[in-house]
Amino acid sequence: MKRVAGIVFAGIVLWGCGGKEEGPPLTLTQKGGLAFGGNHLAAQGNYLYVATEHKLSVIDVSSVSTPREAGKYENVNVIFQDVSVKGTTAFTVGYNATLGAIFAIDVANPESPILIGWLLTRDLWGIHVDGNYAYVAAGDSGLFVYNVTNPAGMSKIASLNLGADVQEIWKSGNYVYLTGPFEQKLWAIDVSTPTSPILADTLALSVSGEDVHIYGNTAVVSGPQGVAFVDISNPSSMSLISTLKPSGDPYAAWFDGEYAFTATKVTGQGRSFIAVVEGPSAPREVASSSIIDGSPRDIVYDGNFCYILSSSQTFIYQVVKN
Repeated sequence: MKRVAGIVFAGIVLWGCGGKEEGPPLTLTQKGGLAFGGNHLAAQGNYLYVATEHKLSVIDVSSVSTPREAGKYENVNVIFQDVSVKGTTAFTVGYNATLGAIFAIDVANPESPILIGWLLTRDLWGIHVDGNYAYVAAGDSGLFVYNVTNPAGMSKIASLNLGADVQEIWKSGNYVYLTGPFEQKLWAIDVSTPTSPILADTLALSVSGEDVHIYGNTAVVSGPQGVAFVDISNPSSMSLISTLKPSGDPYAAWFDGEYAFTATKVTGQGRSFIAVVEGPSAPREVASSSIIDGSPRDIVYDGNFCYILSSSQTFIYQVVKN
């Protein structure tokens, strides 16, 4: 396959191949944004939920050209690190200098989020809620599992120490997958019995785990060294499919089965953009967005729009596949 070259103009990528004009496989067009960033975000319906320093923000994106902060829950003692939404409850994790905590926040009224439950514990970094359970990447403590059936009375029901510092997590089927920015590995944990998690496999990678996202039988792990596509069709025997270093340092990714949308740092600068990598076999970078200020933190793609979060800004790009 011929290598392609791209030019970014006003948020839309124009592509050519071998001097012959050719339409891009997709285009990214900037629609709107907000002048604050955060650590991680989640999307549900017309709202984004942004975990940032001292607050969980609820962003109304019903108008992508004029997003607005609808409401927020604030706690000056906590750096909110990640968020996962189940129905009308946002579960968020954070920490201060000595402790970590998991919070349950009622967002049924997005204009007025209300704290309905919390639990102190060790440092918590990443969270994925599925059903009645919250699965948490707890740094050097490994995996924590919480029963959140009653958000006002959450309880820790299991843990699994992996002997590593895990900070990013995603659940798919009966397995959770963990990685961390100080690790070049992906862990698969069997949680078919949530009270008794079992290590299924560990895969060494050449990419540090700043993020992990899963679609079908493919996991995407991203870090400044590049994007790794991993076959997880058999979680007990994961295997590397391919790795690609795009034009920048990817820190977060969202995979839709065809493209990995990555929140990527301009190398050597505190600025970010979206680099789109086609994969998983024979991966290649096929598109990129305009550049925004701040270091990349997270990204979500919902089939129509890409939401990129940096340390200082949040931007929305429309995605059109050609």
